[in-house]
Amino acid sequence: GICWSSISNGRCKELLSQGTTKENCCASNAAAATAYSDEDLDSGSLFFWRVLGGGVQCHPCRGT
Repeated sequence: GICWSSISNGRCKELLSQGTTKENCCASNAAAATAYSDEDLDSGSLFFWRVLGGGVQCHPCRGT
C-alpha cells in the first residue's frame, strides 16, 4: 500500500512511501498525522488522483 504524510476529508495527496504495509506506515512517531491506503497505484493513477481527483482515498493511522 501507500503511506501518506497527511489526510484531509478522507483524501491524501502528500506521499511518504509506496509498497509498504499498514503496520510499517503507522508505526512511526508521526503516526498521529499519517494515513494509509491499501492500493498500490502506478504513477499515472497517482498523478490523476492527487492532481485532478482531489486526493487518493485513504485511512488515518490513528482513529479520531
